[in-house]
Amino acid sequence: MKKLVLGIAVLIFSILPAMSLENLNFKYGYISDNAKVITQDDYAGITAIIKELQEKTTAEIAVVTVKSLQGQSIERTATEIGRKYKVGAADKNNGVVILVAPNERKARLEVGMGLESEITNPKADSIMNTDMVPYFAKGDYSKGIYRGVASTANLIAGAYGIELTNTANAPAKTAGAPSSSKKSNVPFWAWPIIIIAGLLGIGKKGNFGGGGGFSGGKGSTGSW
Repeated sequence: MKKLVLGIAVLIFSILPAMSLENLNFKYGYISDNAKVITQDDYAGITAIIKELQEKTTAEIAVVTVKSLQGQSIERTATEIGRKYKVGAADKNNGVVILVAPNERKARLEVGMGLESEITNPKADSIMNTDMVPYFAKGDYSKGIYRGVASTANLIAGAYGIELTNTANAPAKTAGAPSSSKKSNVPFWAWPIIIIAGLLGIGKKGNFGGGGGFSGGKGSTGSW
C-alpha cells in the first residue's frame, strides 16, 4: 500500500510542471506576465523588440513571469516552456526563454540549441548579472526584463549581421534611473502593433515559429 501511495505521489509531482504551463497565456504573442510586473509602456517596448528580431532573423524570445515556481527548478521550468510553446523557428531552434520568478527571487535566461554557439553561458551570465539582476534587486522587474530582452536581442542580431532599431529605446544598462519614471520610451508606431495583435486574437500558444529545441542547461540563472 505504501508503495502504491508513493508511486501516485511521484506521478502527481512529475506532471505538475506541465500542468502549470497550461496556464500560460501569451497575450500579444511573446509575453506571459503572470506575476503582473511589466508596465504597459515596457510591455509595448519589449513586444516591439521581439517582433523586430523575429521579422529580421526568425529568432524569437519568450518572456514569462510566474507567481510561483511551485517547487520546481527555474532551469527545468524555462526549458519546458521553450519546448512546450515551441519557441524559435521550426528549422533553426533559435529561441530564447526569459523566465522571472519574483516570489523566489530567481530568473533564468534559457538558450535554444540553434543559438548555443552565439549566446554562450558566459555571455548569458553577463546579460543576467549586469543588465537584469541590478534592476530586479531594486524591485524594478519591468525595466530589468526590458533591458534583458534588449541585450539578448542585440546579441542575436549581431550574430545574424543585422541591427535592431527598437533596442535603442530600452532602459540604460546601469540601474540608476528611478523606477517611478512615467516617461514612455515606446515609439509611436509600436502601439498599433500591440492593438492589432490583440484584435487578431494571438492567444495562449503565442506567436512562435514551432521550434522548441532546447537541450537544457544552456544559459544563465540569476538570484538577488
